[in-house]
Amino acid sequence: MVRVSQRYIQETKLKRIFDLFFEVIINIKNKKQAEKIISEILTSSEKIMVAKRITCIYLLLKEIPLIEIAEAIKMSSSTVFYFKEKYEQAKETREILSTILAKEEIKNFFEDIFVELKTIPGKGTNWRQQRWDKLQHKWKRQEPI
Repeated sequence: MVRVSQRYIQETKLKRIFDLFFEVIINIKNKKQAEKIISEILTSSEKIMVAKRITCIYLLLKEIPLIEIAEAIKMSSSTVFYFKEKYEQAKETREILSTILAKEEIKNFFEDIFVELKTIPGKGTNWRQQRWDKLQHKWKRQEPI
């Protein structure tokens, strides 16, 4: 668990601190820069915590069962349930993750077409390999992460 100082900060100062934090986040230009900045300002446990929370909401959006989410990202089931409750109110996060999910669904759609076209049997077809490719694709689609 992340520790936060119990010392009081005035609301105006706290607002300015958050404004500065959000300004840094907004001015990130690409993934490489984001990785560097996040590594510089967050500890490894804080990065893991934030990443797991985002992933939890993403998997809830994909309608993965709570138990599977807890097992996949090694969170307690109570924490996953807590985020399920918060997920209902997380409008902005849901919006961003929905666009990511839509891109993923489009990618999966084209992968499905490719697998189907690839598995059209022809002369000299290796049936074992064809079946294996279809099974791997099916398993990949069913994994929560």
